Amino acid sequence: MDGGRFRSVLRRFSSTLILVVLMGTAYAQRGPGNPPRGPGGAHGMSGQRNPLLERAVRAQAKLRFTGVRRMVMRLGPQARTNVERVWQDGSRYRVEFEPGSVDAGQVIVIANGVRSHFFPSSNEIQVRPAMMDEPLMRLGEMLRGGRGTQIKESSGGAVAGQQTNLLTFSDSNGNAIGKLWVDPDTAMVLKRELFDASGRLVGSMEFIRVDLNPKFDESDFKITRKGARVVTIDEMLRRLAGSVGVRPLRLQESSGFILEAVNVVPLGEGKRALSQSYFSRQGKRVSVFITRSSVDARRISGRQGPALASIARTIGDLTVVLIGNVPQADLQKLADQVN
Repeated sequence: MDGGRFRSVLRRFSSTLILVVLMGTAYAQRGPGNPPRGPGGAHGMSGQRNPLLERAVRAQAKLRFTGVRRMVMRLGPQARTNVERVWQDGSRYRVEFEPGSVDAGQVIVIANGVRSHFFPSSNEIQVRPAMMDEPLMRLGEMLRGGRGTQIKESSGGAVAGQQTNLLTFSDSNGNAIGKLWVDPDTAMVLKRELFDASGRLVGSMEFIRVDLNPKFDESDFKITRKGARVVTIDEMLRRLAGSVGVRPLRLQESSGFILEAVNVVPLGEGKRALSQSYFSRQGKRVSVFITRSSVDARRISGRQGPALASIARTIGDLTVVLIGNVPQADLQKLADQVN
């Protein structure tokens, strides 16, 4: 794969990472994202503040509700659509994917610092550490990637039977970046949309129904499945690395980053890469991609999207690419710790 082709792949990786962060539940290894609170979350680089956004950021980990929502993510010509039943009791969380969804039958539970994800097709329960925070926690951090971000508040009408205020995020030229429909009473985000640089809607979430006075049962936040195989994130890493034909290289826990998701992503021309997603307790996220394709690291290093840096290194016959919302120098240090 030549440098130009690989740069194009990296741009898609960067766009995917941003979309996962902002759209949330269904797309981080097909499960809830878990980023911690990011700094300065309720204002853009312009210094503009919005009290409703600040309340929404603070409220996400304290909400209590049940509901049904539709999630759509568009990458290129393809769209992934899931209808999800959602339970949230503060730090406890459950998602069930409805029939007809891309991920139909899957169940995700976050409780007691553990994220469990049931896959009926393989009768497996994948488990890993979890930090229960909605991706909205880092919306402000992502927005700081572009200078002059403006926040406009207006009436948003009714969503799932609740009146909302609409927060529209625009760049310095007035182009919409994203929109949030927020219930001003509870500060719950009932709908959100994300746009790419051309103005195309690439991701959306909207609640169809919501109950803000729910009753929970302890079984709501457990997955009990006799005969299901429990698979750790490290086992998934070894399994998928073998399927791609690469070594299971990874960032070690001493780096301060925790492995939260492992996937295989296509590079085109029949080539694939092992993808790993990491988070830190300080609100940083890094993705690591490992492939046998050769590429000149100098041609692809540098920023690959808003608030994202990238770097590549060669380890034997493998190319390792890191992308994250950390300074370039820090990303270089992390790249040196992949082994």
